[in-house]
Amino acid sequence: MLFPHKLAIYLMKRLAVILWVATMVAGCQSPREAENESKVYLKNTEQFKLQSHEVEGEVNTAQVCLPFQFEKNKTYPVVYLLDANRYMDAVKGISDLLNYRMGEFKSHIQDIIVVGIIYNQSDSAWWVNRSRDFTPTLDTLTPFGKNWPLAGGADKFLDFIEHELHPAIMEKYLVDDTQTGIIGHSFGGLLAAYAFLTRDQLFDRYIVVSPCAVWDQELLLRIEEERFDINKDFSRRLYVATASYDPPFLVTDPTEKLIEAIIAKPYSNLEFYYDSCKNETHISILPRAVSSGLRFCYPAN
Repeated sequence: MLFPHKLAIYLMKRLAVILWVATMVAGCQSPREAENESKVYLKNTEQFKLQSHEVEGEVNTAQVCLPFQFEKNKTYPVVYLLDANRYMDAVKGISDLLNYRMGEFKSHIQDIIVVGIIYNQSDSAWWVNRSRDFTPTLDTLTPFGKNWPLAGGADKFLDFIEHELHPAIMEKYLVDDTQTGIIGHSFGGLLAAYAFLTRDQLFDRYIVVSPCAVWDQELLLRIEEERFDINKDFSRRLYVATASYDPPFLVTDPTEKLIEAIIAKPYSNLEFYYDSCKNETHISILPRAVSSGLRFCYPAN
């Protein structure tokens, strides 16, 4: 029989042996095996990197989320997601859930491919890059605009999507090019709204969530007025959502002015829905708006 102090010593020795064996076993793993065990992967998702020639020095990763019943010989609409560094897993989950069908459960949306555009850099770099790529102009006049000294790269970023990323997606997958969409929130919502007004040849469906529509003294409102004659006959769907707790000056007030301007004009082939989301904040609105926006823009057939 072991006395208490001898028992403690015995158990400590046994523990040391166990830890040594565990360390040796872990050391026998290849670096790739150890790396794979530490990562979590999104199902039905592929990815590739793409060097941008439009945005100098930028290498983006495109995460391509395929529908569960994906077929290589079938065509699908493609929806581009901004801020995928933060929202990819959430938006994929919402899309998958709305697309779920089994037995009596019917799909809420049609099969779509969601392509998340990801910066291969740190979180702080992502925050700076989005202010560069999602803003149409450099605003040096307003106090808010002065916070973003690298702003003004929206056209280059949209050129990257149009001339580099979208062609790369079309090479890899069969794409229904009549229903291409974009999802953007906050500065991303600003870019999505800007694309609605200026890139009719690129997108057909727009999900605009809490856009920072105050940008550059309500630039979107001026562009809408200038380009109405160009845009009035294009066949498109536009979903816009704001939260009841969005900052009024930055988001709600200028967005409602833009909506009023759109409603007041005879856009002949525009399907439009404005969603004023009660009891939501600038952040919490995203899942609700993405769900509603996808159902509006891509209803099940």
